[in-house]
Amino acid sequence: PTNDLGPELVLATNHFGHFLLYSLLLPKLDAAVAARGSARVVVVSSASHYRSYSYGVATDTETLAASDPSLLYEQSKLANVLFAQEATRRLGPDSKIFVNSVHPGLALTSIFAHLRPVVGHGLMGDAFFGFIDRSLDWGVSWSAENGALTQIYLAAAHEEILSKGIRGLYFHPQVRKTTPCTRHAPNRSLQEAFWRFSEDIVTTTAAAA
Repeated sequence: PTNDLGPELVLATNHFGHFLLYSLLLPKLDAAVAARGSARVVVVSSASHYRSYSYGVATDTETLAASDPSLLYEQSKLANVLFAQEATRRLGPDSKIFVNSVHPGLALTSIFAHLRPVVGHGLMGDAFFGFIDRSLDWGVSWSAENGALTQIYLAAAHEEILSKGIRGLYFHPQVRKTTPCTRHAPNRSLQEAFWRFSEDIVTTTAAAA
């Protein structure tokens, strides 16, 4: 699926919009560093990124248009990890802007109320929501409050992040540094190519708006 301006809708929602926002906020982030000593950017990814396409993420419009719809979400979540890594590299090792990505885990937020009309009732729908209803008791999900803890840490632990130089990393709950997809995340060429593609998409879309 695409939106009216062209980019594939899932990647546009989960990455390109964030990429544009980051670009627009960079002066504010620099100002925060000047005023407070550091700034933090937290990119909410997902463990789903481990299951993205064999090529990782699309770096041209032809590949993006031909993407298998079943892995669009996974691609967008890998995009979040790659963005955090490449933004960190571009900022440099001495930057006081710290960019990290995080998998929040299964958190029982109100999103599931919106999913019920999509998933529906019947055997599969009832089984899915039965699992969700029991997942907290089974220890496989977090409350909404606990599900936010890693993101809050990466956003608010100013002194610890600054002193430990926590940048360009990927975390799982609760505040566990985790190795992202070894097939694609360390690929510097992919990081750079996807950043350039993101710049092209954002520039082209803004010009068409």
